[in-house]
Amino acid sequence: MGQGIELESLGNGRFLVSGALTFATANMALAESQRLFEHFQELDLDLAHVDESDSAGLAVLIEWVSRAGRDGKEIRLRHVPRQLEALAVISEVESLLPIVEEEAEA
Repeated sequence: MGQGIELESLGNGRFLVSGALTFATANMALAESQRLFEHFQELDLDLAHVDESDSAGLAVLIEWVSRAGRDGKEIRLRHVPRQLEALAVISEVESLLPIVEEEAEA
């Protein structure tokens, strides 16, 4: 598909992740995130616009969580695509991911 990945800062450690989180974009996502995330103690990542993902995308999420833990940061993942959640369950790593469940609007 040749689609890229974009990490857009929404301010105060909040980021919108868009595009493909795949083998083709994993290294780019990790490099860009290292630069963007370094100045924040709390990270809130919204993956609502990730429209393609694979096991490398899951590895990126695990690496983000690992880096945050190593650096003493708090990280939250929102709107994780079902495909990535399913891969996490199959891989038995879902407990590693701090996924925030959005409350249903009344």
